[in-house]
Amino acid sequence: MNAPARPKRRHYWVYGLLVILFVLHHDFMFWDLAVNVAGLPIGLAYDMVYTVICACTWGLVILLCWPSELETFADAGDEEGAP
Repeated sequence: MNAPARPKRRHYWVYGLLVILFVLHHDFMFWDLAVNVAGLPIGLAYDMVYTVICACTWGLVILLCWPSELETFADAGDEEGAP
């Protein structure tokens, strides 16, 4: 049997970033803080910035960690002719 493929080294920092985002998702530091940022409560502003960072992170995950075997498999199926 073949051993399962080990992730490349560049994947490890992406995994670390996902763990950091998981920890930062619980914005307990702003629960009792009554501060406005650009006219928005700090908790809402934090969630908006967090959402943009998560979207960029998932873009990196797709760019760096997406298995290329899936793409070659899908492209090979297109050459045979689909109904």
